[in-house]
Amino acid sequence: MQRNEEAERAEQNGDPQRAIALYEKSVAEGFVGSHPYERLASIYERRRDHAEALRVCEAFLRLAASGKMPRGAQRRADRKTPEIQARADRYRNPA
Repeated sequence: MQRNEEAERAEQNGDPQRAIALYEKSVAEGFVGSHPYERLASIYERRRDHAEALRVCEAFLRLAASGKMPRGAQRRADRKTPEIQARADRYRNPA
């Protein structure tokens, strides 16, 4: 959680590289909230790096479908899944 807050501060302070590094660590560790996945995908989207944005969305979708999340986190992930799926579809087929 602290890492994600630090990443958010890095974004706000105009240091997207630091934010990316911190969010990537959370994603690599399978963080159970959607925040780092959404923020990281947004950064990549702003950079027009749809392949990386798609990779991050797919990581969240795999985690949400795994059934390995605590119950509360799973409910939140289930609510976020349609939105993240729509983003992933958009990255697969950019206009």
